[in-house]
Amino acid sequence: MAIFVKRFLYAINILTIVYAIFAILFSANSITTNYEKISEINYSIKKEYKETLDKYKKIIVFVLKNNLSENRRYFNLISSATYNLPPVKEFKISRFKGVVSDDVNKTPNDRDISSVIGCYNDGCIKVFLGRKEIIDKILKSKLWGYGEIETIPVKKATLLKISASKFLEAHKNLIVITLSYFFILYLFQSLFLFIRSDRLTKTNFSLLIASDKNQQELTKQSSEHNKLCNGILFIQEIAGEYFTHYIHQLVIRDVCIEEIDLVDVLQGIEKFFSYQIIQRSLKVALDYENAAKSIESDSEIIFIVFLNLVFKAIYRAKISSEMIIKIFQRQDAINIEINDTGYEYSPKLSGKIQIWELPNPILESLYQKIKIEVEETRKDEVNIISTRFVSESEINKSSDNTTKFKIIYGGKN
Repeated sequence: MAIFVKRFLYAINILTIVYAIFAILFSANSITTNYEKISEINYSIKKEYKETLDKYKKIIVFVLKNNLSENRRYFNLISSATYNLPPVKEFKISRFKGVVSDDVNKTPNDRDISSVIGCYNDGCIKVFLGRKEIIDKILKSKLWGYGEIETIPVKKATLLKISASKFLEAHKNLIVITLSYFFILYLFQSLFLFIRSDRLTKTNFSLLIASDKNQQELTKQSSEHNKLCNGILFIQEIAGEYFTHYIHQLVIRDVCIEEIDLVDVLQGIEKFFSYQIIQRSLKVALDYENAAKSIESDSEIIFIVFLNLVFKAIYRAKISSEMIIKIFQRQDAINIEINDTGYEYSPKLSGKIQIWELPNPILESLYQKIKIEVEETRKDEVNIISTRFVSESEINKSSDNTTKFKIIYGGKN
């Protein structure tokens, strides 16, 4: 039932949005149409108003040209009889040619008064007219009927307001129905959301209880994890203490050759440094070729050498970055490449020898012992440790161009 109501509300909301878009477009089109019609009417009224002022000017010229009585009463009689014009408010005479310009202007004292000036020969007459009286007469003579006009020209904002008013007046029933529909839809959806919110509150309460239980379980697991990490650190410390006494024997003892799985060695090193990896949020990716993952060498020295190299990469890697370890075979030699995005490595000063941070002279001795070449480079922010297992044939060729041994590569004889 809840799914049906939800889908029903979705459908209603989509239809409501479509209707709202239609209503907005319809309203905009109606108001625009009304505005264009009223603008045309306003232009016609402005034209009629200008023609009326021109008629006053013609009467002024007629009076001056025929030397008729120059007084307001006589002028109003002529204008009323000739063009049925409203009487002028004031009548002024000037005998100086070219004193005033032949323009229509508002007087500075009253914005509802317009002035008309007409001249003939050396005489000029200026009359003051009531703007509202002229406009009322124009509106009465034409059936425009779009509201009272108080001034010419009419502002665009006023025309737009009149257009909107006419639209509201013509479609008031539709507007009332639309508003009622939106109000009912709001009430219905509010009721539905209230019921849904109440159910979600109850569900949330149940989830909070379950979350509290999970939190307690996570706290317990975290405590166990911390104990495990402390155990790992303790083991690392014990290994370091033991190695301090054993390192000299490791350097001078004979090499014990056996088959070594490099993947197992590197995964063991990853587990050994699990605490440091978790603390720095590192991601370790191991990429290898099956044909190159095994060699024959001293497993203990191999483990210690790569323990130091991997620790160096972990130590300088940026937090939450990725460290990539690749095992591959190139030109009959096994290569291991360790890439990390981080800073330049600067070893810590310590008087104690640790198994994962051996001094460089000791590491160089171990490199020679198991015959590997280690090269460190840095490109942009990426540190690269390249390790290459050197075959005895290459050693013999460097001193004597004769190959004396059958060399073992990749664990194959």
